[in-house]
Amino acid sequence: GTRAPTTPDSPPYEPDAQVYRFFQTNLEGVLNTVLPALEVMRGQPRGADGMRGRICAISSVAGLVSYPGTPSYGAAKAAVDRFMVATGGNTKKAGILLSSVVCGFLNTPMTANNHFPMPGMTDVDNASRRILRGLKRNERRIVFPLWLAAGSRFMDLLPIKLAEAYYTNQPTGAAGSMPEPDLS
Repeated sequence: GTRAPTTPDSPPYEPDAQVYRFFQTNLEGVLNTVLPALEVMRGQPRGADGMRGRICAISSVAGLVSYPGTPSYGAAKAAVDRFMVATGGNTKKAGILLSSVVCGFLNTPMTANNHFPMPGMTDVDNASRRILRGLKRNERRIVFPLWLAAGSRFMDLLPIKLAEAYYTNQPTGAAGSMPEPDLS
């Protein structure tokens, strides 16, 4: 979309194209995977455990907070979590488990280029073990690290003015200050 010229009074913003890409990748990408998988699983017979299948989608601790530095990323991840948990309430009757993986920072090539603090960084092996354990336990929301998610939930309970006073003083606290990850 077009935007008015930047002036000294213009607030920081996330570029429109980035907003669309984050929603296309993080929400539409999940739907483009989960919905066809649900259709296939609905036609499968139940296994010995009564299940037809399990599907998990990666949400994020970022979906628990209204962080001004990445508004579209957090909103898309929040939508993934809400969709998986809410829809899972219906699909469980059909023997299909939907799980939302609410995780913090994972040590991957995508986060290797981040130049800001990433508390609770988890390596991929530990994250995989936690996800598989959660699926085995039929957890509808798989959360790690728990302390980071709990702190994020607490921050989101604070008055917006107080939370924003903290967030906007972070290196990546203003919209547009956190660049898109280089996925090449």
